[in-house]
Amino acid sequence: MIPFRNLPSLLALWTITSPLAVAASTPQLIGLGDLPGGTFKSIASGVSADGSSISGSSSSTTSSAHPFDSEAFRWREASGMTDTGYLPLSSPFSTGIAISGDGEETAGLSAFTGGGSRATRWVDEDDDLENLDFLPGAGFPFSESRGISDDGQKVVGLSSASNGVRAFIWISDGDGDGDMTNLGILDSGTAGAASEANGISGDGLVVVGSSTLQDGVPGIEPEDPPTITYTETEAMYWTGSEGMVGLGDLAGGPIESQANAASTDGSIIVGYGTPSASANHGAIWNSGVMTSVGDLPGGTDSCQLLDVSGNGDYAVGFGNDEDGKTAVIWDEANGLRKLSTVLTGLGLDLTGWTLTSAVGISADGNVIAGNGINASGDPEAWRLSDASALFAPLEPQAPSVAIEIGKVLSFPATPENIYQVEYSTNLLNWISLGDSLSTIGAASASTHSVADPNPSSGSKFYRVTLLPGSTSPNPPSASLSQGAVLTFQTLPGFIYQATESQNLVDWIDVGDPIATSGDSAGIVHTVFHPFTVFPTPVPASNNYRVEVEAP
Repeated sequence: MIPFRNLPSLLALWTITSPLAVAASTPQLIGLGDLPGGTFKSIASGVSADGSSISGSSSSTTSSAHPFDSEAFRWREASGMTDTGYLPLSSPFSTGIAISGDGEETAGLSAFTGGGSRATRWVDEDDDLENLDFLPGAGFPFSESRGISDDGQKVVGLSSASNGVRAFIWISDGDGDGDMTNLGILDSGTAGAASEANGISGDGLVVVGSSTLQDGVPGIEPEDPPTITYTETEAMYWTGSEGMVGLGDLAGGPIESQANAASTDGSIIVGYGTPSASANHGAIWNSGVMTSVGDLPGGTDSCQLLDVSGNGDYAVGFGNDEDGKTAVIWDEANGLRKLSTVLTGLGLDLTGWTLTSAVGISADGNVIAGNGINASGDPEAWRLSDASALFAPLEPQAPSVAIEIGKVLSFPATPENIYQVEYSTNLLNWISLGDSLSTIGAASASTHSVADPNPSSGSKFYRVTLLPGSTSPNPPSASLSQGAVLTFQTLPGFIYQATESQNLVDWIDVGDPIATSGDSAGIVHTVFHPFTVFPTPVPASNNYRVEVEAP
């Protein structure tokens, strides 16, 4: 063990600092409120291509009489939230799911008298909710709209049909009526498979969704149904010329993929894939190639991309980390990021908000719509403006750095050991200093340093112990010195490197680079630089700074 008493600071320490530059404009987030009456609840489902309007559902005076308590709405900045009502003679339940490019038309579903639900389209305040009906031959009355083209003339979704549940496209005739077409299923071993359309490209030419693939054993008698041996779901797209085409899945795990949205021309498709039996990862299809965007660190592996900008450069959705389900954004330069982390890093105060999902992004990427929990604990839809700042790179500049004199214990670390540095003020009670160091599997010996960044304490004793699993018979000899303790706050997405110089010209790295791509905003990092104290301070003086660059 090594005793050490505090010594006065023998070095003149100073730092070169500068603030971290941020994007030119800061995004602004507002809650959309809810419809009058009922409980406080609103859920966004999409944003128009021009960013002016948001579709969704809310609780209202009328809908509160229905067990599911939901009425579709359209929100605009000038007029706020407008309910789109229900189908005539139906029970009070409707949901808004998709919205056209200028926000004039929305699509969703509504309960219908006699049972089931019907796919709907709503055209501004002057028209009633349109019943798009369902596919011919359905054994039970059910249909649901999930996507709408930018011009509002094409609606896609799913409907009951004579042979099960099928994706459909409905095309307006321009006079308030239209025809619903069955898009079929992917090639399958049985007719028991199903399909659904979740979105349509802005130009109305590419439908995206998924289709189940089933296989089975034929019945013993010709009239007996087959026994299904497996069911898989595969993302798909559909065009008038190609029909339905499977998009595959991520390698590994069962086939379980889904397409949720497409860029304006349909060339970029987003959704999710399944790389293992217990994981869903956000996925992007570009020119027939599927790429995983992964998920956030921590939590369960469950991520989906729900919408994509007009040119396919930006995508939004949800992921999971140690805090649970959370809104995410993606672009190629920065990868998948937690939306709230990026926003607070840009200076936006999110006190009281928990952002659980981002469901829509405008064509230019400047408006994002999503859902969360507000300061009162209620579910509330939100709108984020000036969102393009999220994707603009920050100018990397050095953060401010605080410097103190601290104590540093150094020792040789040989392979196949587990070391723990401890300190005590009375030689009886020993407290761990920092995390243990495992060299099991290491190729060679190295020197390891552990610092005590608390220079204000009184007398302390230090020692290095070997934990169970070590192969060396005795702990190593250690040397104690003082050193510089550099403390600074970081933002995600950069690489920080502490450096030191004696002449302000030649700068030498201190420690390893610190990459913050997986960090949250505001994490404090500490870097230690040991130096000799006795008999003469070496170096006699030193200067420190932290350099930062984009990866």
